[in-house]
Amino acid sequence: MLCFGVQDFLMARASRKVGAFKTSLWVNIVSFGVLLAMALFLFNYTAIGIGTLALIAVAAGLSFTGLISFNKGLRVGNVSIVATVASGWGAISAILGVVLLGERITGLQMLYICIIVIGTILVSFELKNILGVRQKKRVLGLECAIVTVFAWGAYFFLVSVLVGIFGWFTAAFLVTAPTLAIFLIYGARTRSGFGVSTSELPLVLGVGGLSIIGFLAYSIGVSYNYTAIVAPVSAAAPAITIILALLLLKERLANNQKLGMVLILIGLILLSI
Repeated sequence: MLCFGVQDFLMARASRKVGAFKTSLWVNIVSFGVLLAMALFLFNYTAIGIGTLALIAVAAGLSFTGLISFNKGLRVGNVSIVATVASGWGAISAILGVVLLGERITGLQMLYICIIVIGTILVSFELKNILGVRQKKRVLGLECAIVTVFAWGAYFFLVSVLVGIFGWFTAAFLVTAPTLAIFLIYGARTRSGFGVSTSELPLVLGVGGLSIIGFLAYSIGVSYNYTAIVAPVSAAAPAITIILALLLLKERLANNQKLGMVLILIGLILLSI
């Protein structure tokens, strides 16, 4: 949650500065580079059946789709609206975990998860401003965010499944490698530029570093606990983004955002007890 929150704060700037594709590409380049270095010590070779290979391919495709659509949404739409809708991926992953993996959570845990999700939604926008956004801009961002929420919801669910098969590190490596390959093939076919300037490099490297740390933390989390619990907590990242905007950009919190922050904190504390 912490890493994804800071990442989203920086990613909005990166997407508008270097473009959605380049930002997404460099996130995967950095992620794969880190994982490749770690693979020398942590990768465990396991025979991969056709069914499992298909899961990896689908997960890679969903990762590509979610990352591209999220960055495009941040670039062309209202950041608050995009972050609000996209953060719903945690709820999608949680539902899939309960329905398809048979994860059993108590009624109280479900209540705490709902509190976190509601808080995440409230903290991600100002009610008084949301209707003031131009209609075209709002629709563009919303379309991208809707694609993101379902792509990432299914993606992080599949990551949980793969973690159960391979362990947290090998699953992360096996998903990231084909995702990067998809980005490179897509970039080559569309003749998209791959390079970034020297001044832009620290920004995209920072976003990539935070992304892989957050992803590995999620992978480790679902190896110890249910997807239905880990995913909504990870998806509460907009709370961190808002805090950064408050501290660094001197933005003020609306009353609904303050309420959302309180609900997230309450939900996190109760869920961890």
